[in-house]
Amino acid sequence: MLRKFSLAIAVSCASNGVVWAADVPQTVKTDLVSVYQEAVDNNADLAAARADYGARREVVPQARAGLLPNLSAGAEMLNTRTKLD
Repeated sequence: MLRKFSLAIAVSCASNGVVWAADVPQTVKTDLVSVYQEAVDNNADLAAARADYGARREVVPQARAGLLPNLSAGAEMLNTRTKLD
């Protein structure tokens, strides 16, 4: 009798768990590609390497800019009136 009662409780709990799990929305992707992409996006070492690469890549245009000729322009307008008596 106790075995049948325990079995009935176990089946009841299992069916309630299945119903509860069916109500939870499945919004999280768990395929290997999305897990890998999330790991790559949140890796601090890779983020630091990307920032270092970007900084080193900017050095070349800045160094080249120092070698290129500069062009500057300016304008000035004066108006002088002299009154003779």
